[in-house]
Amino acid sequence: RGIASDIQVWDEPLYGLGGDGRDAFMELLQSEAKRSGKRIFLIDHRALDFPFDSVTRIEKTRKGSRFL
Repeated sequence: RGIASDIQVWDEPLYGLGGDGRDAFMELLQSEAKRSGKRIFLIDHRALDFPFDSVTRIEKTRKGSRFL
């Protein structure tokens, strides 16, 4: 359709990966973002120890979700 975007969204791509695999995948996404100029969003249910450019935390409760 000729549509181009500078955004990629990865929803839980780390599921099933061990520590080294998680780190390698996040480093790959970081390199791709720098190389391509894309904004890459990684969504995960765990708090990840990685030097992201920014982190947004969302809490889901019975009353709804909210940004922390």
